[in-house]
Amino acid sequence: MASFANADVKKINGAGVLAYESSDIAKTLGDAISSKDAADANSALETVKALCEGCDQWIEPYMVEQLPAILDALADKKTNEAAKAAGEAILTKSSPNSIRVVTNSIYESFTSMKWQTKKGGLVLLGALGKIHPEVVQQNLPEMILKLIEIASDVKKDVKEQTRVAFNELCATITNVDITPIIPSVIDGYCDPVKKTTTALDSLVATTFINDVDVPTLGLLVPILIKGMRERQVAIKRRAALVIGNMCKLVNDPRTAALFYPILKPVLERGIDEIQVEEVRKVCQHSVDTLERVSGEAAELSSSVMTLEQLEECLRASLKSNGCADPDSMVSPLHASAI
Repeated sequence: MASFANADVKKINGAGVLAYESSDIAKTLGDAISSKDAADANSALETVKALCEGCDQWIEPYMVEQLPAILDALADKKTNEAAKAAGEAILTKSSPNSIRVVTNSIYESFTSMKWQTKKGGLVLLGALGKIHPEVVQQNLPEMILKLIEIASDVKKDVKEQTRVAFNELCATITNVDITPIIPSVIDGYCDPVKKTTTALDSLVATTFINDVDVPTLGLLVPILIKGMRERQVAIKRRAALVIGNMCKLVNDPRTAALFYPILKPVLERGIDEIQVEEVRKVCQHSVDTLERVSGEAAELSSSVMTLEQLEECLRASLKSNGCADPDSMVSPLHASAI
């Protein structure tokens, strides 16, 4: 398609948003990516990559909206390579603030009827580990749950790519206490029937020294919950011991508050149903620790600046910098928060 082949990225970048929105590229790019003509689709995908690499940050939202079509293009072997390159270029261009839009598109691909699209989504999700490691760390709990769901897919290619994505995302974990056992935990998620007990054994044998943070809990909590729900008391005991050991090292109240509503019901059920007194005591101790640390999170929240305080701070800053009417600029803040 000539309009893509002759695209002058430098000129497009210089012309800016309004010129791009009125251009032929903006109007036809999505349709071209979805074209049944592989040559047209590849040309459009190469243009996406070029725009991401050659334009300033303003191009980001226009490229991110192409992700669903790109994920579908990953299912066609004729466009797979170009789609992968375009998708990774979009991830690289994406701001950490827009990562939710990106991951939602990727998660949507996991529901596709085409296994190739699922695999492509897993490729892009795993790529986030290198492109935005800090963002992955904070979103790892959700990402792990999504991978656990798709790990049971019937297609071997999807299963294998799920394991790859697990490893790529877990590479962002910096807690050296659990680094050696990450492969065992991943095995537990990919083959829960055979490997859950082995993963829990590895956790029990681990000495926790460093602070337990969001990525650490994001990886471990699902398998610990599964352990607490097993029928065998021995497995429940392993899970309860690990939860107890980790709770002692959750030093950030915000982390405790995030996982408190997830862990508390499981631990309380253990207190009510497990017949071994030692295990019940471990569960009770873990609940007490979680409640104590989570309570500190509530105290932190009460010290956060209110909207009114923020508005007053902005007014003072605008006034000191010569703004004639700071109220006209700050007042919309309150309206947008309603």
